Amino acid sequence: MAGRFAERLYGVHIKDFVFDRSGTPTDVVAGEGNLDLETLQTVLSDGEFEGYVVLEYEGDVNDPLPALKNCVAAVREHMV
Repeated sequence: MAGRFAERLYGVHIKDFVFDRSGTPTDVVAGEGNLDLETLQTVLSDGEFEGYVVLEYEGDVNDPLPALKNCVAAVREHMV
């Protein structure tokens, strides 16, 4: 991806899911589902990405803050 689209990549939207057997997605903390944050960071670095990164988490609507804090920590660990 980095080689093909790097010059046109201005922003990245991070959101992670796991899927049940029927294909229904469930939000999880970034890096704990299907998103490989380390690989994402490598691809963005290889493409010299300097754009915006947006983090989205919509799980646990009654108390999303603890999981959102974990999302931020995971992204910082791998992407900063």
